[in-house]
Amino acid sequence: MDETGPRTYSPQEIDDLHQAMVDAIVAARPFDNPLVERALRAVPRHLFLPTIDVAEVYTDKAIGTAWDERKMPISSSTQPSLMGLMIDQLDLRPGHRVLEIGAATGYNAAVLRHIVGEEGRVVTIDIDEDLVAAARGALHAAGYDDVLAVTADGSAGYPPEAPFDRILVTVGCPDIPPAWPAQLAADGVLVVPLSLIGDAQKSLALRWVDGHLESQSSIDCRFVALRGAHSGDDSEPLLLGGVPKVALHPELDDPSTIDGAAVWRTIGGDFVDYATGVTAAPREVALRLLGSIALQVPHTFWIAVTEQALETTQIPALFLAPGRQLATYGALDRDGVALVVREPGSTLDEGTEQERFVLMVRSYGSNHGPAEELVAAIRDWDDRGRRGDEHLRVAVWPAGSEPEVDETDLVIRKPASIIVVSRKGARP
Repeated sequence: MDETGPRTYSPQEIDDLHQAMVDAIVAARPFDNPLVERALRAVPRHLFLPTIDVAEVYTDKAIGTAWDERKMPISSSTQPSLMGLMIDQLDLRPGHRVLEIGAATGYNAAVLRHIVGEEGRVVTIDIDEDLVAAARGALHAAGYDDVLAVTADGSAGYPPEAPFDRILVTVGCPDIPPAWPAQLAADGVLVVPLSLIGDAQKSLALRWVDGHLESQSSIDCRFVALRGAHSGDDSEPLLLGGVPKVALHPELDDPSTIDGAAVWRTIGGDFVDYATGVTAAPREVALRLLGSIALQVPHTFWIAVTEQALETTQIPALFLAPGRQLATYGALDRDGVALVVREPGSTLDEGTEQERFVLMVRSYGSNHGPAEELVAAIRDWDDRGRRGDEHLRVAVWPAGSEPEVDETDLVIRKPASIIVVSRKGARP
């Protein structure tokens, strides 16, 4: 007789798995706010993921819950340790009014509600009615009926209940929609996974300072993209060499100022490989290193090619990126192009954490300055413990402002905001 099927767990087994997960999270990185740990221990994640095996639910990982027609994730249950760190960034207290952008399963909202208590208020928004309906059901099952789950474009916030003491965004954002700062209380905190440059995200905790927002902390992260009115820009990449699906995406430079044909000729010529002395897993490179490089090295870009086109190009060994593309970062300057690459001869095996590569920088042309800057940035990232720019200093101003900046600052102009990244060093 076939007895296979979903395993059932006793209440004690479920609680043991739940508490063991939180034990491991706290042992690896304790929270500053003790209310975060208490909430993670109290709120049962499995009620928000009823179709997933309980042992998997209580593993510290993100779990996808909805996908688009390309089978790309559009919603997920956030990795519990990352969720805890972001709630820690909020400096959340009992009685606070909280807006969450990205309802997903409702689990985050339940943890927020546990902290703010009956005297507080939690509103969670998602653009997908099916997700919101499922989140409402799970919140009811967990005993949090007073959380308001709303179907709407989260980029507009939720004016009926503004202002909010805290706003938590759990989707990746290319910009900060004006509604969020407008609905944030004067002493409030906005925590948002912001793509400062390219695809690499930083969870920034932002507070009001003299008419603009300033970061208090920064965490490396990766979230599915914001959907709706502020989902991104329509900028076109620079196609190289006439080869389909090989594209260069300048991070700050105007693509019209770059001679794509010249770049293609340069990376088809002689090169010099620079050793970095750093070994890393592909996921580390994609989620942590490349974003750090882009914030330090001027004239950066990322270059991508599909696997199908790889053999027809002169692009060297790259790293697996979302969408099954092969991509890496580079830098260019007059008469010089440099790319971060894997050690020659290495193979790519799904970008697993177990597989590690020696990182190198390949320099083309007569100017090796870009390569030297990339090597220095990679070694600096390694020296800083590979945790990214946790003390990154970021100021966010409304578009149209004229902020005072230092000559070393990195100024990133987005449609709705001006972002100033200090390059003077980390806050102690």
